[in-house]
Amino acid sequence: MVNKEKKYAHLSVLLIDDDYSTREILAFFLEEIGFSNIHCLASGTDGLEFIKSNPDWRGIVVCDWNMPVMSGADLYRAIKKTHEDIPFIMVTGRSDEESVLFAKDSGIYAYILKPVSLEELARKIEKVSINHASFLPALSGDKDIPTYTL
Repeated sequence: MVNKEKKYAHLSVLLIDDDYSTREILAFFLEEIGFSNIHCLASGTDGLEFIKSNPDWRGIVVCDWNMPVMSGADLYRAIKKTHEDIPFIMVTGRSDEESVLFAKDSGIYAYILKPVSLEELARKIEKVSINHASFLPALSGDKDIPTYTL
């Protein structure tokens, strides 16, 4: 079982998945891990609009790979233009070698296969949090960077 700690309480997550049920499950898992500031969106275009509307936002992106209009990979490339060091966790049913290599070569920080378990999500969150503490205000001690709620 995941130890529900307060260390993520002030950290924001942008959760993007076109499937409502998956979004709800992932949001529940994130709450169980200790997050309270979760922005749930249904498309890559909504995620990109959120980033453009909130240029000072700092947090972790958890995103589905396969979505209509804008894939998670396309969203990742677009976000990297303005948020170079953003921690990005790709959630997908794709386990083929080409997809895994693309994610690794693109700089995607974590890759989780569906169905996602609470423990696996917690491990990936911990990994990106450690690797990106300077980018994430709650872990770097910089409380002056605002988080936004929709």
